[in-house]
This record gives sequence, structure tokens and C-alpha cells, in this order.
Amino acid sequence: METNVTVAKELWELFDKIHSMMISLIEDELRLSGRQPKQRLDVLKAIDDLGPAAIPARVAERLVREPHTVSELLNRMVDDGMLRRVKDMPAKNQVRLELTEPGQAMLLRAERLNVVERVFSADPARVAMEMFQGQLERISTSANLEYRTSRRKV
Repeated sequence: METNVTVAKELWELFDKIHSMMISLIEDELRLSGRQPKQRLDVLKAIDDLGPAAIPARVAERLVREPHTVSELLNRMVDDGMLRRVKDMPAKNQVRLELTEPGQAMLLRAERLNVVERVFSADPARVAMEMFQGQLERISTSANLEYRTSRRKV
């Protein structure tokens, strides 16, 4: 009989494999290559979701990364014309991030691909997927708590 730890490891490996395949599908369909395409899409989504509150620190927080690790990616995306930095007038030392037209177009193209919907529509058991979503949300909450606790120890 398998232990919970063994099952958890097998599930994690399966999630990781599915995630990698889906990222490859997105990259192939968007014809992205080189320079961190998945991370770029994640940044575009985060900035779009945050709207006017999109500052580098909030983007890093949304991506569960340290601000200094996201900073270089943001610089490259500004250089590539996907984003622009805008001085925040109330907080003059702060910079907001906005999507440029090419950044918005890339995000729209990614959303239109519907890769997630196409992959998960292969299984019509909607109730099972909703139950699975609930389980994943609980695991996510637990992982987030563990992450925050470990960050405080550092």
C-alpha cells in the first residue's frame, strides 16, 4: 500500500509533466522562443490583473518571486517593448508598469489559444474537476503558508 507521501510525490510529478506540456503547447502556438516565454506571459497576466496597482514589488509578489529576480525580466521586457514604466505622480519615487500594445497583443493571443480549456475539455467529468479544484486550493493554501513561514526564517 502506497503512503500519502508516495502518492503526493507521484501527483506532483504528474502535475509537473502536464504543466510542462501545456507550456510547450503555448510556446509553440505563440511561436515564442528563447528569452523566458512562460515567465513573460506570467508577468503580462500579473500586470493586466493588477491594473494601476502594477508596481514591480506587487508583480514579484504575484509571481511568488523575490523582487530582485523579477527586476531583470522587467528590464528586458521594457527593452523589448512589451511593457513601459510610468512614474507614479503621488509616490514620485515609485514606478508603475503598463502593458504596451505589443504586450497587450501577446496576452490576447495567449488567452485566445484556450490551451487549458482544450486540455481539460477532454474529460467531461465536470463534478470531478470541481472537487479536484477544491483540493488544489487547499494544497495551495498550505504551500503558501509553508512558503511564507520559510521566508521569515531566512
